[in-house]
Amino acid sequence: MKKPGTVLHSKLVHSAGKPLFPAFAFLLLIGILMNRRLGLMADDFSFIKIFREDGNIINWLSHYWNIWSGRVLPHALLVFFLNLPPLVFNILNAVLTTVLIGQMAFYAVRGRKIEQTSGGAMLIFAGAVFYYLLIPAEISSITAFWRTAAILYVWGTVAFLFALYPIYRFYACGKDVSAGWKIASFFCAFYAAGFEETGAFFCALAFILLIAGAIKRKRLPACGVLLWAFGTLVTFFFILAPGNTVRFKEEILYWMPYYGSFSIMDRLFLGISHTQQYTIGFLQPAMIVLSATVFAAMMFLKRPLLVRAVSGLTFAYFLLSLFSKNIPVLYAYADVDSVFAYGLSNWIASFIGLFMIFTLFFVMLLFSGRGNGAFLAFIFAGSLMELVVLGFTTTVVPSMQRCCFLSYTMIEIPVLYYLRMIFRVLRIRERSGRLKEAHKTKKST
Repeated sequence: MKKPGTVLHSKLVHSAGKPLFPAFAFLLLIGILMNRRLGLMADDFSFIKIFREDGNIINWLSHYWNIWSGRVLPHALLVFFLNLPPLVFNILNAVLTTVLIGQMAFYAVRGRKIEQTSGGAMLIFAGAVFYYLLIPAEISSITAFWRTAAILYVWGTVAFLFALYPIYRFYACGKDVSAGWKIASFFCAFYAAGFEETGAFFCALAFILLIAGAIKRKRLPACGVLLWAFGTLVTFFFILAPGNTVRFKEEILYWMPYYGSFSIMDRLFLGISHTQQYTIGFLQPAMIVLSATVFAAMMFLKRPLLVRAVSGLTFAYFLLSLFSKNIPVLYAYADVDSVFAYGLSNWIASFIGLFMIFTLFFVMLLFSGRGNGAFLAFIFAGSLMELVVLGFTTTVVPSMQRCCFLSYTMIEIPVLYYLRMIFRVLRIRERSGRLKEAHKTKKST
């Protein structure tokens, strides 16, 4: 008689060697349904109006570059799509959202083909759940489901992750990619650089992976170095657009007229303060899930007792943040609006919060296994650092909430990695248990 199956025997987990087209088709259908009511809002109307007033694309690009932003590449593409039927953009956004979820699962299996990985369908399903259900609606509605922002956050993140792959592949297994992928990576790096967040993220993470890979492999990949240098130069080119300076002054005068009195350390603390507030605010679900999966992975892998204890402590800390108003000694971070009036309790809470973040980072860095710690730890660090650096940028206040979208998508990669690791351990234990049972049965007969 056939024994009843468990979740470890389900088709979701045992998908190795099977095509995952049905899974991606299902995700695409969800994406299309989610994007079906994507209408024009806010800056979408401004882009249409400015383009029509300037008369042609050249005049518009010059106008935009000089008075507003260096995001000319993605927003020029947006202008093109705004003059097409809305269905075109909606379908493309759904396709790229599906690609983004697939990319996160792809990096979670260390760059292997997902269909050849046990549990590939499970990872894709978990990634979709994380993306559609865990990211707060207050964030997704003004990033993934707003044309002006989606072409930056969704499309830019897809381009960034594509561009990163040749460098990641060298870091993970010391192998090269095809010539076609190299060419595509340069185009993707160019597009990612057109949005300062994805461009900066690419530059920083690619540099770290090149150094980590060089330490492991005792060499540097020429193509990877050239790709990083190209992405860095183009990112700075777009950041130095005259319009960014104009916008900087306008945003600061409107949102924080006292910003000019801040020293470098004040601005750094401004970014840190905002980031800490967001780890128990808009980023709270992601931090709880990440710390929980790290803790579970350390337990299942039977890491040293101290490692399991500190990872459990970080999980408890972020879980208790659900009741932060009732535990001010742990979560009463310094408020940016009273940056020069901190009390001792604020300093203590801020120190504890930073300690927990750094503890989680080092656990991921040193005990993730399979030589993947640097990637997982620094992609987590980058998801928070891109909020910290906003203390030095033009959009320190109005863009803070939107920037959490990139943080969520980056945090999802280590979450999926640790989930797969947990299921691998469970399957190994189950297989070992079946072998022991069969051995006992054989001996008894």
